[in-house]
Amino acid sequence: MDWISVKDELPKEYDKYIVYAPIEDGFFIDKAWFDPGRGWTRFPGVFVECITHWMQFPEPPKVV
Repeated sequence: MDWISVKDELPKEYDKYIVYAPIEDGFFIDKAWFDPGRGWTRFPGVFVECITHWMQFPEPPKVV
């Protein structure tokens, strides 16, 4: 699974994704929700524009 630049493509549906954003002292990788009508949010009602890349969550590991 590869990172997708927000300049190339945005998610087509509302869901939770893994996101990457550069910040002043490095970067963060976290989960965020994408709302096609409003943008990225890490917390309810707080939309952010610093996210530069995203990817879908991988399948969880199989627990035996």
